[in-house]
Amino acid sequence: MFTLTDDERAISDTARDFAAEHLAPHAVEWDQAKHFPVDVLRKAASLGMGGIYIREDVGGSELTRVDAARIFEQLAKGCPSIAAYISIHNMVTWMIDRFGTEEQRRAWVPGLCSMDQLGSYCLTEPGADDRRRSGVRDRRLPPGQLPAHGHHRLDRLRGTLPGYAAAGRGGPRPRTTVAPPEVGGLARRAHDRTSVALQ
Repeated sequence: MFTLTDDERAISDTARDFAAEHLAPHAVEWDQAKHFPVDVLRKAASLGMGGIYIREDVGGSELTRVDAARIFEQLAKGCPSIAAYISIHNMVTWMIDRFGTEEQRRAWVPGLCSMDQLGSYCLTEPGADDRRRSGVRDRRLPPGQLPAHGHHRLDRLRGTLPGYAAAGRGGPRPRTTVAPPEVGGLARRAHDRTSVALQ
């Protein structure tokens, strides 16, 4: 019979208690107001939830993906939207921790683990588009150039992102690029809601 170890139970209980105290009482209000509770995310990060399966040398908790699944399950009981965001934030942080250079890891990952910086992404592939026709599309260019066209809505993240992460396939291997907001070719456009346009 499968049972949790004491450590695994403590991790799950910590996430459950956090969700009950900090997420559940506010989830409906946040959703109705389209509020993104950065202060609450940073409280979660202080418990290690900003870098769950990220290496310790850059501020991560270095737990397993199974530990992460248990944490997200408990958080979702309090607020599914925040649980989903924290899972996405961890995936963005992991991409840099796993595939970034040592310089990139040191520059980006500690701030993401503390959630002083917040990560997000949108997924796409050539020819794909979402229901609202707002996906990112690419075209073939010479090696070394990473094009992206389209936009991705970041309604609840308004004003909170320190930069952009773009993932795509530019040959046999996927590529991930991290760019600060002032880099050329990226523009923040205001439509009816806040959007990020990759040009």
